Amino acid sequence: MPSLPALRVGWRVASGLLVILMSLSLYILLYTPAFQVEVLEVEGLQRLTLEEVNSVLNVSGESIVKIDPEELHAELQAAFPELSSIQVRVFLPARVKVDVLERTPLISWVQSNSNGNSEEKWVDQEGFAFSPRGEVGSLIRVETNVDISTDAAIEAEGLAQAKASNLSNQTKVDLTAIKPTPMLSTEMVKTLQNMATYVPAGTPILFSAEHGFGWQDPKGWQVYLGKNLKDISQKLVIYQKLEESLAEQGIEPSLISVEFLHAPYYRTEQ
Repeated sequence: MPSLPALRVGWRVASGLLVILMSLSLYILLYTPAFQVEVLEVEGLQRLTLEEVNSVLNVSGESIVKIDPEELHAELQAAFPELSSIQVRVFLPARVKVDVLERTPLISWVQSNSNGNSEEKWVDQEGFAFSPRGEVGSLIRVETNVDISTDAAIEAEGLAQAKASNLSNQTKVDLTAIKPTPMLSTEMVKTLQNMATYVPAGTPILFSAEHGFGWQDPKGWQVYLGKNLKDISQKLVIYQKLEESLAEQGIEPSLISVEFLHAPYYRTEQ
């Protein structure tokens, strides 16, 4: 019987076949429509819209292997500080699901500038500020001309600059380092909630760099309680007593200040 030649596959041939198979698999993952994301799934939206989320992530048509959940998470957090919780999950063959939780606005913070224009931000229980979206119920309104800088606004601007740099230089941007921070402390938010119960209905809270927090009394004068509202209950009692005393004397003030607990004062029009 003639002997059959023995076929020996060398390691070079085996490794070459492996490279070909891996390259083919990678090509299929990158360019086959079956592995390209068509629709972004988002759950938990209340005031934000799917179109707004899509405009930030823009994953439609992307290969599933190019999707980085951590990067998408960071982009959403930087673009929408009103999101208190974000979870991004990727599933084969081409599914991206995002679960979010929106913050509940509590305060409407309105800041005016020297040009007469004003900018409104909503603030939640934890002090995070974000742009107004959609419809909400009644909010505690605070009006001021004081420029309160927020790290969140600075970081959002930094994100835009980083993205622009990334497009021009084709470098990787560390989006995970960009996180929103509160504009107000939780203690300040609680204080404003407490103060709102004493302010006349429909009257906004005022914030002055000189006098702190107060309001415009419907009777015609301004009331200020100062920047430190730790003793707000005592200050309000003193204010009521001072108001009654001025009324008995027939004095019409233009300003009543209880900024300093033991040194209240008033002013009259000259």
